[in-house]
Amino acid sequence: MNLFLNALAAMDGHGTLTISVNSETFEEEFLRNNPWAESGTFAVICVADTGTGMDELTLQRVFEPFFSTKEVGKGTGLGLSTAYGIVKQHEGFIHVESKPEVGSSFSIYLPLAEAPENLESPLEQDLTDVSSLKIFLVEDDPTVLRLTKFLLEEKDYIVVTAADGETAMDILEHDHSLFDILILDIMIPGRSGREVLKRYHELKPSGPAILMSGYSIDNLEVITEGTENVLFLQKPYAPDTMFQAISTILGESKKKE
Repeated sequence: MNLFLNALAAMDGHGTLTISVNSETFEEEFLRNNPWAESGTFAVICVADTGTGMDELTLQRVFEPFFSTKEVGKGTGLGLSTAYGIVKQHEGFIHVESKPEVGSSFSIYLPLAEAPENLESPLEQDLTDVSSLKIFLVEDDPTVLRLTKFLLEEKDYIVVTAADGETAMDILEHDHSLFDILILDIMIPGRSGREVLKRYHELKPSGPAILMSGYSIDNLEVITEGTENVLFLQKPYAPDTMFQAISTILGESKKKE
């Protein structure tokens, strides 16, 4: 998403954004001539634009924290360095090519692993029927909220949303009996995620809940103390992972019934 937004800013509303997915295997001969590459087979996600482009000096600093080509007040300089760090955590790397007044191309290389034979896809498993369930989604990031709501409704879930703790509390007080499951970002403004979860279980004892966060949660046991039927999802996660978590926690709830 950061690469998309940077590309749009570079084009100032006029140009072409191209997103492509491919795979590449780098051999020794290629590596000798391209020191930026690493050996192996990679999935490649390329985000290219026809924007203003960058000169060589800018290219050398593009992934530095707090370095930004935007005017003062319009960028933190943390976006590309954060993207770089996320890709490195997944044992990948980013390569960028750019020319002034031509455009830029950012390629993300993620190492491919060989899949075990006869690996069953989560979507092919015999999952609990979760269609038409009522979900209470609490998420403060508006983009993530809209996308998650869209994905859930595509699966025929009925979704009610809140973007902060105070709103979530108000909705719970009036409508808690309507919800089959709570999906809650722990780090929300206003009343904390812990307070929302506690109130949810006071109103709906042992109600299924999925907690989410983009941060490493060292005190998860403290947050979930005195509660049951809780799963945790580390952001970012794939949609299939979320759907599987919903099925799993509802399945566990039925067993306890």
